[in-house]
Amino acid sequence: MSCTRPSVIRKAPATRSNNLKSGWAIGPSEKGMTWEDAEPLFLRSRKLGIYGARKAVKPRTIEEYRWDLKQFFDFMRSRGLTYYNQLTETNVLEYVEYLQGKNWSAATQRKYLISLKAFLRWVERDTECKKEGMQTLVRALPRIGKEVRRKFIPSLEQMDISRRGFDRTVIWGLRDYTALCFMLDTGARVGEVCNLEPSDIKWDVGLVNLDGKTGIGWIGYIIIGGIAGWLAGKVIKGRGQGILMNIVTGVIGAFGAGLVLNLLGVDVNSGGYWFTFFIAFAGAAVLLWMVGMVRKA
Repeated sequence: MSCTRPSVIRKAPATRSNNLKSGWAIGPSEKGMTWEDAEPLFLRSRKLGIYGARKAVKPRTIEEYRWDLKQFFDFMRSRGLTYYNQLTETNVLEYVEYLQGKNWSAATQRKYLISLKAFLRWVERDTECKKEGMQTLVRALPRIGKEVRRKFIPSLEQMDISRRGFDRTVIWGLRDYTALCFMLDTGARVGEVCNLEPSDIKWDVGLVNLDGKTGIGWIGYIIIGGIAGWLAGKVIKGRGQGILMNIVTGVIGAFGAGLVLNLLGVDVNSGGYWFTFFIAFAGAAVLLWMVGMVRKA
């Protein structure tokens, strides 16, 4: 009589089982995205205001991102790197040294680094990047300092180069080209150009009226007058009428003082913000003093 042993299902060891699972699983690409694949996804996130973007940006900003990152992508391609996951901290630092070694201004270098930082932040937050196993290297970037103010006056040759750099095939490029040419040819300032009206341009004689085009405007007078009135209520002790009434008094005093100075021949419109503020403060102080005297009487 023969006896048969019951069949036993043997399990592979845990380590061997995991190896088999990982061998059959299809994981993310080890190389990650190419630069050509990553660029449109990053620009799309800027357009929609997602994955690290604070808000949706304008088309002009998209073009600036595209140009700034082109410097980074071209540099990495010259090093033989075509995929993001080939990137290392050493490569990022080499790019920073490359920017510093170029004959570019500090403001231009800062702009390129800001765009690169935005790109690396996007890698950190984008879901597609996580699926591809892409790790951000934003910590490899040096600290980006504050905005650099330009301290030089460009030459005529540099101005001409800047003029030719605008892309006049797009509406914003044509707009900026026209505004720059206008300022270079007439000596007008940005505020004067922004406040121009069609009637200010005399096409028949080739003249432009820039008189009073740097004015503050009604909204500016209200804001500055309100602040000046509040401060005047603090300074003129015992003459305050409450915060709201002091602001209203400041606005009225600003308009009144501006009207008086215009009658005296003073060009208030071209005085700028500080001049307007002091005029509004003086007008509000005098008006508060007069109101206090009337109430006291």
